[in-house]
Amino acid sequence: MQESKNKHTHIPLIDISRLLCALLVVLIHFRSQLSLNPISTMIIKCFSNQAVPFFIIVSGFFWAKKCFNNKSNNNIIEITKRICINFLLIYFVWTILWTPWFIDLYKSMYGGTSKLYLILVFIRRYFIAGQGVYWFLLVLAESLFVAAILIKYDLEKLLYAIGFCGLILGLLYDANFNVLGIQYINRLCYLIFGWSNNLFMKGLPYVAIGYFLSKNYDTLIGKTKSAIIFYSLSSIIMIILYSYGYYDLLCLHPIQAICLFIISLQPIKYQFNKLILEGCRNLSSCIYYLHTAFKYGLATLLFNYINSGLGQVFTAVLLSSIVCYVVKKLNIKPVMWLLSMK
Repeated sequence: MQESKNKHTHIPLIDISRLLCALLVVLIHFRSQLSLNPISTMIIKCFSNQAVPFFIIVSGFFWAKKCFNNKSNNNIIEITKRICINFLLIYFVWTILWTPWFIDLYKSMYGGTSKLYLILVFIRRYFIAGQGVYWFLLVLAESLFVAAILIKYDLEKLLYAIGFCGLILGLLYDANFNVLGIQYINRLCYLIFGWSNNLFMKGLPYVAIGYFLSKNYDTLIGKTKSAIIFYSLSSIIMIILYSYGYYDLLCLHPIQAICLFIISLQPIKYQFNKLILEGCRNLSSCIYYLHTAFKYGLATLLFNYINSGLGQVFTAVLLSSIVCYVVKKLNIKPVMWLLSMK
């Protein structure tokens, strides 16, 4: 890796964009409460789907930077193994915490089925599909490990090929494209994973993009105008398609995510306070991990008294922010680790 790449270990706008994307994820999970709000619905349909791809690209980018700083391929595997183990530990702790809620949910959904079927559903949910918003950690760990193996054996082109094919198949799956034999791939994907948020359709494609962008970091500096133009064009097209009701064609979020990342990658003259940037990063993690906990559990009774969808969104974000502040202020290390705080 070139020396110039090693100097940029912290990129201010990335932390701000993380917070923005965390808020977009919240809107996705409150979409039913916001269904009567046309502006919120437009934002969810046209902008929110870029959030998770952005997160995965960021993770792939910084993972690649760590790997590039080590010349030995063996170090790449060891570094990746430590990162993946940490992600998986966080994932399974959250999974255990959510298990009582999922037992009640699946009993109501599959009450008339056999215990074996219920067990198989749990296995798919916890070990393959991923549980709740925490599927991100499971898929990310799987994707980084597979990518590390491919890179170790000089199979970068295969990584890009798998990522490209997975990206296209994921877009076709989400668009419910059921001709030219794609329906059989979609059915197989549903049988195994239950959705497109899996290793092949979300994880590897965006990890590969993050890896590629990290390798080409120097060429991306100064590309702000181009990234803004492409981001704007893709967003305008999405809004036009949305306004005409072509919801299945709203598939330009990968372009939005890549452009947002390139924009966020640019150095800026303004010196942000480090505490503000750290707060943005920690807050983004807390909001991402906790907003569904407040929606489905801790704040359920409170939400019964909040009729406004935006009010519920604000409440979930506020409660997540309070937890973030208290945990950081008291320096509660185990909870900080569980919330991926620094």
